[in-house]
This record gives sequence, C-alpha cells and structure tokens, in this order.
Amino acid sequence: MKEGLTQEELFSLIQKKAEADERIRAAALDGSRANPEALHDEYSDFDVVFFVRDSREFTQNTGWIRDYGEVLIAQFPDDWYNHPYDYEGKEPFHCLVQYADGNRIDFTIRDVSRGEEENNREPRTVLLDKDGYDWLKPVETDEAFFIKRPGKKEYLDCVNEFRWLSLYVAKGLCRDQFNYARFHLSEGMGGMFFKMLDWKIGLSHDFRVSTGSHGKYLKKYLPEEEMARVREAFPDGETAHMWDGMGVMYDYFEELAEAVAGGLGYPYDQKEAERVKEFWQNRRKNETQKGG
Repeated sequence: MKEGLTQEELFSLIQKKAEADERIRAAALDGSRANPEALHDEYSDFDVVFFVRDSREFTQNTGWIRDYGEVLIAQFPDDWYNHPYDYEGKEPFHCLVQYADGNRIDFTIRDVSRGEEENNREPRTVLLDKDGYDWLKPVETDEAFFIKRPGKKEYLDCVNEFRWLSLYVAKGLCRDQFNYARFHLSEGMGGMFFKMLDWKIGLSHDFRVSTGSHGKYLKKYLPEEEMARVREAFPDGETAHMWDGMGVMYDYFEELAEAVAGGLGYPYDQKEAERVKEFWQNRRKNETQKGG
C-alpha cells in the first residue's frame, strides 16, 4: 500500500477543497463516519456529498477525483451497461473511489437546483453550507437503519420461502449441481435466515437497533456460541458439509422463527417445519445409500 494521506489529513483536505471551490455550494458527510455508534477504523469509508452549482461540471469530467490521492480503481454505478447515465442531465451521480494509499471516498454529486428533492434520513454531518439551504439538515440518529418490525404476512412469507428453498438445495445436492445448491443455500435460504435473525435481535431490543449493512455488526448482538452456529451454517463446497450446513441453518432458523412468532403474536407451524425437514433428510439418506 502506497504512503499517502492519513485519514485526518484526508478529512481536512475534503473540507478545504469544498470551501475553496466556488462550484461546491455545500458539503456533507454521510454514513458511518457521521454516526458515533458505528465502527470507525482504517477501513471506514468517507461518504461525501457535494451539493454543486452545476453537476455536469463534475459528471462530464471526473478527473477531480484525483485531487484526493492516487486512484487505484473507481466505479460509477449510475452509469452501467443496462442503465446509462444522462450526462446532459442533473440526476445525482455517485463516484466510488479506492485510493492507492488505502483511503476510500464514496462521492455523491447533487445539483443544488434539485435540493428540494433531498430527503436524507441517514446519519449526516453538514460540513459547510455557503448559501444557508433550508433543506440541508444534519441527522444525528441512525433510526433509518433500525431493524423494521415485520408484519404478519412478511413473517409468514419469510418462513415459507426458507422452507421451500430447502427443497431446492436438497435437489441440487442430490444431482451434484454445486452452484445451484450453493446459491439457494447461501443466497436464498441464507437471505431468509438473516432476515429472521435480525427480527429476533430486533425483538430483543424493541426494534431500536441496527445490525448494519449485510449484518456486519451481528457479533455485537450475538453471544459467541450463536455466532459459531451462524458460521457453521455456511460451509465449504463439499457436498456432505453443505448437507450438514443446511441442517444447522434449518434448525437455527426454526428456533428463531418460533421465538419471533411468540414475541409478535404470529402463528408458527411446527408440524410443517418438521415434515419439510424429514422430506429433504430422506433425500439425503437415499443418495447416501446409492453411493454406498
């Protein structure tokens, strides 16, 4: 990693350049660095929003991103192969930049002519406001990230999808279709599993907490023995280990689902859970006997 700016120096540079550039009328720091409760370390990004006089001056030529360091790689997600960006327009524009010295800045360019559309609810620190915009406000709470209490239909659909996908995983493993099985185990069942895990954590904290993007703060809310179960549910690519991992995930999910149902007053069908598990266990048993 190349030597470059410290994070304190980079933050100072961001502020100074925003103050000096007349095209930038306001600037804000969003995301984890604006949230005192979030994890802050050398891997934390700077989420910087520039409110500018004419966004086209920043979108049509992105060379300005090099003012903050040597660019290792950059991504412009608003200009993608299936949704190209209109560089003559003034839609918000994102520049995600990893610098060679280890610093990363995710820039958002917003045109002040569309400032009234600003509806940010995530943590935000206003770095400067040259024109006193009434729509630019600091946000000091991370409530936008709190786990949302599920309605009855959402809860039941999650349970149904999880059990249904377990049959897909079993079919893929029986056919030795690795990626089909892996996808439905990790992405499909896994997605429902983490949703239910969030709800259980939310229920325990009156839905006033966040586990972060993709559950990055799970360890904060789970004892080590439960984190070990989470890890065990996501095995390597060995067929036997995937069967075992599905078993771990299935049992843990059903424990969570029963607890969430009890806490929210929703129905829980234990008989169906047992019958579905028995069904795919029998498929595993049959395949094991074939191999023999």
